[in-house]
Amino acid sequence: MNNGRYDSYCGIYCGACEIVHEERNGRLSSYAETAGVSPDEMSCHGCKSDTITKCCKECEVRACAISKGFATCAECEEVPCELFAPFKVGGFYPLYVLMMNNLENIKHAGIEEWRESRRKRWKCEECGTPSWWYQKVCDNCGAMLVDCEAEADKIERRNES
Repeated sequence: MNNGRYDSYCGIYCGACEIVHEERNGRLSSYAETAGVSPDEMSCHGCKSDTITKCCKECEVRACAISKGFATCAECEEVPCELFAPFKVGGFYPLYVLMMNNLENIKHAGIEEWRESRRKRWKCEECGTPSWWYQKVCDNCGAMLVDCEAEADKIERRNES
């Protein structure tokens, strides 16, 4: 497994994860404290790395893809399967929409091209500082960032037409 690749099995771009973001910016200790866990339990460099947060270690989607020898779920004919159901509810729904869209893009463009497009997507357009999924304002320059929820809505509307 490669540290820092930031592609995942499920189609989430790990480089835009709030945990990865906080660790990259040296704020993981205070973030972990807020969540009531140790920084060691929360530390993560992406789900294909050797340093994975507890919830990602226990992820059933990840375990399934690994057991089938898939680089991503884009290789699986059963996607979306019941393992994706928890992402369809609550605050995770925009991620679910992005995951399904990302898996389609991986299928068509390939993992390398997709990974590069996500690296660019999850940076501030003004200053290039990396951002995370639900971040609204750039940490560095204060610019407004592309809204993950609005992006998911746009994808849904496009898919409905």
